[in-house]
Amino acid sequence: MTLGHMIGVPITSFFGLLPTEEKRTPELSSRLTSVMTIPDYQDFLNEQERYYDELSADYAEWAKSFENRDAPESVRQKWRSDNEMVENAVRYNLVGSGPVLEVGCGLSRVPKDYDEGLVYLLDCSRKMLSKAMKSRDPRRFIPINARSCALPFKEETFSTILSIQLLSHQSDPLCRRSIKEMQRVLTHGGTLFISDSMAPFPSHAIREGDFQIRRLKNGSIYRVYKKYRSPKELISFIAHSKIEVSEGSQFFFNISCRKE
Repeated sequence: MTLGHMIGVPITSFFGLLPTEEKRTPELSSRLTSVMTIPDYQDFLNEQERYYDELSADYAEWAKSFENRDAPESVRQKWRSDNEMVENAVRYNLVGSGPVLEVGCGLSRVPKDYDEGLVYLLDCSRKMLSKAMKSRDPRRFIPINARSCALPFKEETFSTILSIQLLSHQSDPLCRRSIKEMQRVLTHGGTLFISDSMAPFPSHAIREGDFQIRRLKNGSIYRVYKKYRSPKELISFIAHSKIEVSEGSQFFFNISCRKE
């Protein structure tokens, strides 16, 4: 196994994948900054991008499939209620928000009708971003193709940052770095909301250590990093914040961090 596979998603520059100058609004340009370049683990990076690009075609169907898998109805109902808990928590943390950043947005958990300010949707997958933007107003939602470990924004840019089902796909070194980056671009008094996996869904996937073997609808097979951390373990990565934890019982937990 290569060092890149042991660490997880690599750290690299995504500055060249940001919106071109002619597509940048003055408001967007005022927030962007260059990001550091660490050109290691490029092969692993490309593998991760390919996985999420391919998954984007059937992502909504794939996520919905958890509710119909071979598990007792009580377990599937708990999965649904835990997901509803996450949706409600997202809405709560968006009330009265200024600029919002959703890191590792996928198809995005921000309601499509959210209109209290600009929302920046950031993901490593161009195709996932494209799909997320199809049903959203480009005057209010801005797609950014970049990585959580090297956010292309200036310090203290966002009053609310969302990270949902992202950090469990990152090894400890990368997870620490991503949290540090999110705290860097968060304003003082701003809120970092993290929701992540605490336990796997039954029959979710074949595991090899901290990797899951996932077969996509088109037949492609990928090894996907997935580490289930306790809230306490993840909190140990977070500095200079007032923290509130809401454990979503069986599958998920929520952490709200107010930067001090």
